[in-house]
Amino acid sequence: MNLLLSGPPGVGKTTVGRLCAERLDYTFIDIDEIIVARAQKSISEIFAQQGEAAFRTLEREAVAKAVAQNRHVIALGGGALLDRENRILARTTGPVVCLRAREESIRTRLDASRARPLLDEEKGGAALSTLLRERTAHYDSFTLQLQTDRLTPEAVAERIVAELMPWQSTVQTTSGGHKLVLGTCARTYLPRLLHDHKLSQPDIIVTDSNVGTLWAEALGKQLDIPVVSVPAGETHKTLDAACDLYDAFLQHGLDRHSLIMAIGGGMIGDLTGFAAATYMRGVPWVNIPTTLLAILDASIGGKVGVNLPQGKNLVGAFHPPALVLADPELLETLPPEEYTSGMAEMLKHGLIDDAELFDALGPEALPLSRDL
Repeated sequence: MNLLLSGPPGVGKTTVGRLCAERLDYTFIDIDEIIVARAQKSISEIFAQQGEAAFRTLEREAVAKAVAQNRHVIALGGGALLDRENRILARTTGPVVCLRAREESIRTRLDASRARPLLDEEKGGAALSTLLRERTAHYDSFTLQLQTDRLTPEAVAERIVAELMPWQSTVQTTSGGHKLVLGTCARTYLPRLLHDHKLSQPDIIVTDSNVGTLWAEALGKQLDIPVVSVPAGETHKTLDAACDLYDAFLQHGLDRHSLIMAIGGGMIGDLTGFAAATYMRGVPWVNIPTTLLAILDASIGGKVGVNLPQGKNLVGAFHPPALVLADPELLETLPPEEYTSGMAEMLKHGLIDDAELFDALGPEALPLSRDL
């Protein structure tokens, strides 16, 4: 993974980026520094001699080169992600954190000795207040935000590394191990995750009628792959539903080398995993659970199956997913009763084997927030 820092001028992207790189043992890249080194001119000279359009071209080239690498912390210019191409590239390589601060704080932080062409009123640049106002909607559009006014750079870096960077582990079961990744907004850089885990582009997404419009369709568009939806609810976890998936797999030309992706709760994971285990005698699949209960339980261990009229899960297999991707942001649309059900499962695990977890689950425990 890479880590990218965006936000207005003067919020500390470079300082915080270096500190994050130290903590992660990553390489630090400052896009503006790359541009200066390549052009052999300062940013102000590029603007004065060649204009903003030329600078943006250099910036686009620098961003493309930077995000193609791994294990880098990348400090972006304040306007770099106004460019649609840059933003698409950034979202596919790792989490993008937008650092923010009040105008008063930014003014005190700006280094007067470092020329900032877009803020130089004498040379036609916009005043800071104008720039911030014009870009408010842009900066607000980032999911991951961190207000830095009352934090030291060290504290900002610590929070980013501790609370944001994806946590990865290998789950060992009697049927083999499988990878588990937990990260806020991790689905947005899914292509890089798949690449890092030596997995191909998914060929199809399986979801249900509840989750499809909320999350799966958008991911299908992002990956440019078909989305197949089944009716929501445990009553639809049947052999007939599995046969419907086989028909969809054949219709879209899936073979034994294809990768299937499940996006939904425990029912979708069970049904899709069973279909993957039995189609072409077994094909790989990726599970993206969208309920807290599925993240904690159903997605772990590789147990997949369908129900019969005589009882639940009477037909099934052990077919672990190649990757489980748990993105806490997907829980934002979870009904309160479903969230409570997941919390009860977490409480059960604490009672069984984790006193620290049990102590942390007080009445104040709330859904994970995207606001750091």
